[in-house]
Amino acid sequence: MEKKEENCIIEATREVVATPATEANAFGFSELDPTSPSNFQAPPHAYAAERRPPLQYQSSEMELETFTEPSSRIVFEDEANILEPPKDIPLMTIHNPPRNAWRIFAACLYVLSGGLSDGVVGALLPYIESYYNISYSIVSLMWMGNAAGFIFIACISDRVVHHFSTRTCILIGCFLNLVMYVLVSTGSKFPLIVTGFFFGGMGLGLTLSQFHVFLTNFDKSSTYLGYFHGTYGLGATISPLVGTALAERHVNWNYFYFILIGLMCINIVNIYFAFMGSEEDLKPFEEEHHISPNVQERTILADALTNKLTWLASLFVLFYQGSEVSLGGWIVTFLRDYRLHKSPSVGYVASGYWFGLTLGRLLLTRNLYKYLNARRGTTVVVCGSIVAVSLAWGLNNLVATGVFVSLAGVCIGPIYSLMLLHVSRLFPRKILVVSLTITTAFGSSGGALFPFLIGLISQYVGAMTVMPAFIIMFSIMFTFWICMPNPARLRGNMLLKILW
Repeated sequence: MEKKEENCIIEATREVVATPATEANAFGFSELDPTSPSNFQAPPHAYAAERRPPLQYQSSEMELETFTEPSSRIVFEDEANILEPPKDIPLMTIHNPPRNAWRIFAACLYVLSGGLSDGVVGALLPYIESYYNISYSIVSLMWMGNAAGFIFIACISDRVVHHFSTRTCILIGCFLNLVMYVLVSTGSKFPLIVTGFFFGGMGLGLTLSQFHVFLTNFDKSSTYLGYFHGTYGLGATISPLVGTALAERHVNWNYFYFILIGLMCINIVNIYFAFMGSEEDLKPFEEEHHISPNVQERTILADALTNKLTWLASLFVLFYQGSEVSLGGWIVTFLRDYRLHKSPSVGYVASGYWFGLTLGRLLLTRNLYKYLNARRGTTVVVCGSIVAVSLAWGLNNLVATGVFVSLAGVCIGPIYSLMLLHVSRLFPRKILVVSLTITTAFGSSGGALFPFLIGLISQYVGAMTVMPAFIIMFSIMFTFWICMPNPARLRGNMLLKILW
């Protein structure tokens, strides 16, 4: 009798061990118990929709500190019956496939031209106003045209990505940028300039999303994203210096865009050869999705638009880039018209801001990601940005303002890359390209829409609106950040779970 009871206990214990514990959090994610036996066959929803498992963190007594190899997978519940189990996919490196180093260089050279184009607008703004004899609200229509281009490309991104290869999409974007530079370089009537910015928005929105997806697939994606966005900041640092120097020598403002025409022609040739054969090279590093019959009628765009993370990331980047470009674009006008610093050298403050942005992206992105992780690192630099801008606003001294605006740039720099690293691990792989295209379009639209709105408000209130507008937008942005899922959940205090 005792032996029979012992056998029953053993059988019951085996049933308990063979059943993995699952836990769902408030954001709709599920996690498998990493202690489950290796011979256990996981249910369909156990398989992640990503190319590789997301990061898991070692936990100390009170918090989760460092990255380790993943032993569990985070999945979206609404993806439970969509995908079949993924195959083991190797990590992409700078040497594998062989042309990847060239492709990273091509991506950085392209985004350099984007930084040159975006950074020069703020320095040339007073000269454009006087050239056309227009007000703040009218000159801000350039940014509005840019925003319209980003929104348009976001609406058709799923069709473009479906019908064209990665290389073709990037080249289409480059040609659209070239159209912008040609139109703006003419210095023709202002509506034609706004039309040029519309084409520029389409080109940048399409191309950036492709490069973001490409770079997030690398084994050291935080490093390469830091280089990518840092190169953008480098271009935005150089262009106000060049634009201000040309303006001081009474060279027409539109002649600067002839430089961009030459650089974009180089980009087109370089990208054409660098991404030759990329479809075959990159295919082993991409996950093939087997869609079950019950979801064949659902489009990828619909899946992306119904994903909560797509909207949280998009709204976050909307306010991020709106704040970033507004500060860089209007800081010279703020100093000239509100602080009454009339010297042409005021344009160098904008270069200091973009240089700080570049420095932050190159030096802080990888270190913040390595020692704090994307969630905590973003929290730290967002708070630092708000403090620096508040001090720049409060101190009525040109040197002090320039220093704190540059420090704000250092803190603002890593935020975009850290956000991409965070959400690219959480998006289902099936919708990653479209979701990042939507996110990029929202961000670039914010970088065009909010400078326009600040110009419109400044027309009636004055240029002093730049600093408080930045603080308000960054605070709203931070609200969306803390609403995002946090895989590295802390035990204990609920406030720490949300913020840290």
